[in-house]
Amino acid sequence: MSTAAPAVTPLARVLVVDDELGPRESLRMLLKPHYQIQTAENGRVALEQLPRFQPDIVIMDIKMPEMDGLELLRHVKRTDPSIEVVMITAYASLETVKHALTHGAFEYLIKPFSRQDLEDVVHRALLRRRADVGARGQIAKLVEEMRQLSANSGKLEEAARREAAEQSLRVTQLSIVREISRTIVDQLDPQRLTAAVTEQLRTALGYDKVEIVSEPPKSLDKGAPAVMTCAIQDGGGPLGHLVIDNRPSQRPIDPRERELLEMLSEYLAIALRNSRLYGEITDTKRSLEQLIASAGDAIRRIASRAAFGTRPPSASSVSPPSRRMGGPSPSCSPAATTAMPSAGSPAGRRGTPSRPASRWATPARWSSR
Repeated sequence: MSTAAPAVTPLARVLVVDDELGPRESLRMLLKPHYQIQTAENGRVALEQLPRFQPDIVIMDIKMPEMDGLELLRHVKRTDPSIEVVMITAYASLETVKHALTHGAFEYLIKPFSRQDLEDVVHRALLRRRADVGARGQIAKLVEEMRQLSANSGKLEEAARREAAEQSLRVTQLSIVREISRTIVDQLDPQRLTAAVTEQLRTALGYDKVEIVSEPPKSLDKGAPAVMTCAIQDGGGPLGHLVIDNRPSQRPIDPRERELLEMLSEYLAIALRNSRLYGEITDTKRSLEQLIASAGDAIRRIASRAAFGTRPPSASSVSPPSRRMGGPSPSCSPAATTAMPSAGSPAGRRGTPSRPASRWATPARWSSR
């Protein structure tokens, strides 16, 4: 009894780009047991190998002559956005890292790094690459099913069968919208959101040109079968327009695809509104942080000034003007003051406690009360 051989999973392909032979060969030897490895000594050679080798992951040094890592990164992402790129640098510049991540780099490693760090980064990059490619393949498959159902629906004669096909078509449309929405639901940057949607529609539905613009071009013939414009709006007002233009290939847009695009525009409205709200919250947070910083500086300035100022005199340290100057107060007459009884007075002889004289002179009109 023969046993079928297990299916062999092809090894993932990794392209290593470094102008120095030592680091390039070290990376090749470390990754060779688990991946198909190809090396390139500069950016030009790497771009020549992209269509032939079709790598899943590109590991490149940032500092290279002729074409540096950031420029090569932009070329790689334009060729295939799903290729994951890992940057290697010996200079951990925050600005350089920021530019790399902004242009689509998956991760960066700072020299020197351990073998475990390298393997972990490559493994995580490969998982995301496979998830992205799988999602795109699923979308393309669903689009093909939708087109087949759309072509067969016109041939169905019985109402029951036509209704069943319509239901299947609607489920497929919703599945496509769900798959596309997964790629945009966590995008808060408007530019990345627009790029992700247009790339998905071009790849999955095979459109010639996809744009998200504030206003559609005036020269666009909206009634043409190869052109479609969808308004993106919500309760807060218009947010833009989704423009599909197949005039270069003259392929008409299927009516079912038009329904799909109308449904997708509703999801786009939510995503665009969220991205704008996120931008407003970020600006508000930045303004509040600046305000708090300014308030702290003002408080410190006031505190420093108060530390060098004169402390106000306490009430106990203030004596009446008459005592300081040696005479009666100008606002009080001597007759209005209350004198302490002498030792020879009747009050003093009886031992009756006498009322102590006030430190301040009391006006006659108050003492009469």
